[in-house]
This record gives sequence, structure tokens and C-alpha cells, in this order.
Amino acid sequence: MPEVEAEYLEALAAGPAAEMPAGVVAGRVAELLPPGPDLAGWLALAPVADMEDGALAGVAAGFRRLASWAAAGELAAVAELVSRSARADADAHVDGDGRPDRVTADAAGQIALALALSADGAQAWADLAITLAWRLPQTREALATGRIDLPRARTIARVTDRLGEAAARQVEQAVLGRAGQQSLGQLHAALRRAVVKADPAGAERRREDAEQNARVALYPEDEGTATLAGYALPGVHAAAAMSRITALAKAMKAAGAAGRIDQVRARVFLGLLLGTLPYIPPAPGAPAGPPPGEDPGGAEDDPGGAGPGGPARGGGDGGDRFTGPTGPWPDVPTSRKPAPPWPLGGVWPAPGGGLLDMTVPWATLAGASAAPGRLTRLGTITPSQAMGLAGLAARDPTSRWRVIVTTAGGRAIAVAAIPRPAARTGHGPPGARHGPAVASGQGPPRSSGPVGRVTVTISASALRHPLGTDRAQDPVLAALLDRARTAAGRAVARAAAGRAVAGAAGQAVTGRAGECAHPMASRSYRPPPRIRELVAARDGTCRFATCRQPASRCDLDHTIPWHRGGPTCACNLGGECRRHHQLKQHPRWRLAQTAQGTFYWTTPVGRTYIVRPDPHIL
Repeated sequence: MPEVEAEYLEALAAGPAAEMPAGVVAGRVAELLPPGPDLAGWLALAPVADMEDGALAGVAAGFRRLASWAAAGELAAVAELVSRSARADADAHVDGDGRPDRVTADAAGQIALALALSADGAQAWADLAITLAWRLPQTREALATGRIDLPRARTIARVTDRLGEAAARQVEQAVLGRAGQQSLGQLHAALRRAVVKADPAGAERRREDAEQNARVALYPEDEGTATLAGYALPGVHAAAAMSRITALAKAMKAAGAAGRIDQVRARVFLGLLLGTLPYIPPAPGAPAGPPPGEDPGGAEDDPGGAGPGGPARGGGDGGDRFTGPTGPWPDVPTSRKPAPPWPLGGVWPAPGGGLLDMTVPWATLAGASAAPGRLTRLGTITPSQAMGLAGLAARDPTSRWRVIVTTAGGRAIAVAAIPRPAARTGHGPPGARHGPAVASGQGPPRSSGPVGRVTVTISASALRHPLGTDRAQDPVLAALLDRARTAAGRAVARAAAGRAVAGAAGQAVTGRAGECAHPMASRSYRPPPRIRELVAARDGTCRFATCRQPASRCDLDHTIPWHRGGPTCACNLGGECRRHHQLKQHPRWRLAQTAQGTFYWTTPVGRTYIVRPDPHIL
């Protein structure tokens, strides 16, 4: 830069120049350079350990500016890919500036595979690329020159998404001047003010529209914990709910509950939802309040649910007492019972399986292994969590159990249902299959627990070993595991016999060994349950590389179409979610299954991605 060069010439004219360590020079120069190849070169010239103290903060900022420049380049490439894909799509439109009217399935698929993104992640990344390329050009320029980073560019794009283009650019211009010096929270607040100022009537309308998208979601976190969150809730209602949770938590703290207030709030939150939050007594020395079950004054007098010194009412039985630090979390009920009165005309819903599916190794339940389990909507769970849920499911007559037999590498080779013992008299719901007593609304049937299906995995080699000391301590669970081994052994024998017969017949016709002889093939288009269960167990998830949709919820697709001679056999079937099933049918994409469960996806530009079966944990 001219200033640096002038200082150098001045120092040179003053006399012999002193030597300076490369790290000192690199750190000082890097602060002055714009993002690009020159900045990258200076930052790479010397390790940060050799830089002077005063240069480190500037070097960190230099790396951040360089990352912003790189992100802008990646997004520009994605925007061009989306534009070219739209030009080749008869259903898409591209204007004179190259701006596509939508992200095609072809473009989203290519981005997902190239950048290892989920379908939603690829769609969101493409949307951001289009937004910065054509809708918010000043934000794109600020990102490319390092004045803002990627999180700030995303925030600006997200908050202005519902605005018209002219209003969005008005907001963009209002906030960009200070965006690089503001925290994300400060920038978000500035954006909200600018959005309301640019379109006050629209802000109220958008708030009402957004509330129509309210939802509750569960996300797995590290260490086996999870986040249960409500989104797009009415703000006032959410604040009131938080106030009530806080009031109950403070009442629990006053009654002797241990732990931080945030942890106690979490206990109240779960207890209220599960209906297991017990009665909370008044604080020691406080005036006695009304007994459990009586209204202490109603919401108007006690909006938080816990008056000063009075007892707080939870969601559990009125006779239960809060036990303080001995019970840190509310119990998970064995069954979920809808709280009366049921709103649908007094008719109770028929009980059905729980919403969660759990997969766990046989050895873990038998106490012979510490391998983890897996729970839908949550992911990996610890052996202790798996044992607890399995114990609940073992006592729930509505839960379904199955066993998957695998190779030593965890690849599914057979599936079988685990028979359950008949329910004892009076244990199940009244009437046969929810008969007249339920249909007439006379009372609620027994409802199911949280786990609708338990899948036990066991390797074929483990079936040949004697039970020995591997046995669950829970007798009900132990009996189910015995049935699992028996069912697994029969399934393996049936599969082996079928392969032998089909293999001999196939070789007699073709003369070739090693090819699939279609031992389980069906002549119909729709796969029967025996094939569907095996393919879903083998695949685990959708066969698109970055998709996590469970295969049991996917379309079972013929890799070679059935009407073109593709057999309804495991060697020609794969689980694909509806989005990726449609992508497979795109005329510019190709999908091949070279070996049973091994898929080759080829994009329109000739890039190939291999997807192999998901191994089961053993």
C-alpha cells in the first residue's frame, strides 16, 4: 500500500535498516491489506506464535476478513450453479440478469452432495446465494470486502426475507454502516427497528402470519441431552408461559429444591408437559395456603401459579409431595394419558404406538455390552437411557418389538418380529380393539407409552453362542430377549434356505455365480412386508448421501424401474424420501445399485457419489 511503501522509503533514507522478524512484519502488513490472495499470503508467512503481542488481534481480524471473502466466493459459485441449472430446466425461469425464479431440485441435489449438506441445508445455502447475488447486493459487497462476516450477512438476509425488495434494500442501507462493529444481538435489534420503520403495517401482518407456523421441535445435543423448543409462538403467550415456569421454579427453590434456577425451570417445564410435576408445599415458615386441589385465587390473583408463601400446584397427583434434591427430574410415565375432558365430542382416541422408535444392541440390554442405543428425534443415547426406555416398553402392551440380524460388520441380513405375551385380563383397553366402551366415550382406554417400537440388533455369530451370564436383570426384559434370540435364529434359517434354493435355480438358468438369485423376490410392484422390512433395516436412512430421513418412512423405490424389468427384490430396492425419490427421476440424474445396498448417484455434470448401507451398532 502507498502508506507502507512511503514509511519504508523514509526509513531507508534515514540510514541502515534494522532487521525485523518476519512474524512482526507479517502481522502489521496483514492488518492493512484487503481480503484476497495477498492477505492470505501474508497470513501464511509466519506462525502466530512468532507474532508480536500487538499484532495478534489484528491478525485474528485478518483471518475473519479472509473467511468472509472466501464465503462470498463460495456463495457466488453456488448462485451461478443455481442460475445455470434453472436455464436447463423447462419449468424454471431466468431473467435478463441471470436471476432464477427458484432453486431447482437438480441444483439443490448437486449442492447437497458437493458440500455435504442436508436437503434443507442445501436449499437454505442456495437461497442465501441468490439473495446476496441479486436481492441484497450491498450486503454481498460488504461480505466480499470483509466489512461483515457470514453470520451477519445471514442475519440481514433472514430478517429482511419477508420484505419487498425495495424495503429490504432500504433496511440493508440503514444497518450496513455499523453492522461490522455490532454484535449479532445489536445487529438484530437494529434490523428489527429498521424493518418496523420501513413497513409498520406489514410488520404487524407478518407477525400474525408467522404465528400460523408455530411448531414444537426436538433436537439432540451432546452428552445425550436434548433441546425441546417452541418456535413462532405468540410472543405474549410465550412470555406469560415463561413467567409461570419461573414462578413455579421459585416456589420449588423456596421449598428446598437444589440446583440452579435454570435447572429447576427445566424440571418444571418437563414436569408440566409430562403431567408428573408434584404438589409443591409452601416455603418453611410461610403462612399455610389452601390444600392441594383447591383454587388459591385463580389466574387473576396468582398469575404465576404460586402466591407469596402459598403452595404451587403442579401437574401431578395432589397427594404427592415435592421431594427436593432426591428426585432431580420428573419421572417418564409408563403410558401417556390424555387429560380429560377430551375435546373431540367426548370420544377418546384409540390407543396406538408411541411416537419414538428405539434401536439398541441385544448385548446392551442383556448387560453384556456398553454399546449405545439410538432414539428417533434424539439420536444416540447411553446404555442406561436405553435400558430405562426398554423397561418401559417391555411393560407397554402396545409397543412393538423386532430383531435385526446382522453380519459382523453390522449389515442387516434378516428381520423378524418378536412375539409379545398376551395381555393379562383387565390390563388392556376395554372392549375388543377399542370396542363399545371406548366408542361411546364412557372413559379413556389405556394409552401407549413413549416408545412405539423397539428394534434389537444382534449379529449372526452371537446367535451361535450360549446365553451364559448375558442376561438382563429385569425379568420381563430378559424374557423378551430370549424371544428375540429365538425369532432371530428362525429368520436366519429361513433366509439361508431361501438363498440356497434361489441360488441353485438361478445358476442353473444363467450359469453365473455371485449374482443375486432373488430369493425373496415378489412378482408384484409393491414390495411385501418381508422385503420392505429387510430393505428398511439394511438402508437405515434415505439413500441420498446427506439425508437422515429414516428408511421406514421413505418410499421404497425400484432402482431399475419395475416397468422396465426391474425385480421387486432387495437387490433392486432402496429407501428414498419423497424429495430424493423425485430427484432420482430427474432426467439429468442417474442412480445405480451395483451391489445390494450400494448406490451410485451421478449428477448432471458427471460427478459420482457412493452411498453404502448404514451399519447397525452391535
